[in-house]
Amino acid sequence: MNVLTRIAIYTICLFYFINVIHSFSIITINKNGNNNNNNNNAIAFAAPVCKKFNATSPHSFDYFLLSIQWPGSACIGQQNCHVPTFVKEFTIHGLWPNSLKDVMGPTCCYNEALNEKLFSSLIPTMQTNWPSYYHPNEQFWDHEWLKHGTCAKNVSATNGQFNYFSSTLQLHSQLNLFNILQRNQIVPSDSITYNRDKIEYILQKNNIPGLVACTKDGRHLEEIRFCVDKSLRVVPCAPNQVNDVHTRNRCSSDIYYPTIKYN
Repeated sequence: MNVLTRIAIYTICLFYFINVIHSFSIITINKNGNNNNNNNNAIAFAAPVCKKFNATSPHSFDYFLLSIQWPGSACIGQQNCHVPTFVKEFTIHGLWPNSLKDVMGPTCCYNEALNEKLFSSLIPTMQTNWPSYYHPNEQFWDHEWLKHGTCAKNVSATNGQFNYFSSTLQLHSQLNLFNILQRNQIVPSDSITYNRDKIEYILQKNNIPGLVACTKDGRHLEEIRFCVDKSLRVVPCAPNQVNDVHTRNRCSSDIYYPTIKYN
């Protein structure tokens, strides 16, 4: 066997060995969940919040819908959902400009990127009261700001990132939902159901008229939503809002208010 033949054989063997090692590395990465091409979270993170922006001014809307979520049911039927262990009470989903005429109000109004420097003093409170159960907090806040917050500029209390997040936090703190329900013997349980109308009556009696929104199966309290006027006062929802699926979601007459699970 001459020298050139030996070199060719060695080259082929080396090429085969490198490919085997490369394939093994890919398999290992996939098993560890670190390959971005096959990581559902990475794909979800890359998805744009708004495909286009409707930069017309002013963006008209009639009221805000404040959506407050219960962590005990937020992950029911969901994948890659994790409730942080420090979460013990209701947390914020979002504050959404809404219309009385349409199912939803304006969305994706301006392409104004989230800038945490503008609301850095609020971040510690947001981490506690406005956490994400799916993605990094910053992505959740970016989603809420771009889709909803940019459409609230014609109300001074929600004009700009600091005002939008600050006002939403203030509304959330004023509700005191968990304690109000607890004082009325409505406590989290995986075995006891509560009457939905009774929950809404308790809220109304405490001057925070809200509507219960349930999980897709209609059996678990997922969120409580409040109609808020442009002066940031919680007000009763109009009849058409009460019956709007987007506002209330269909619920059984008796529903679970489940305990929080951490995983």
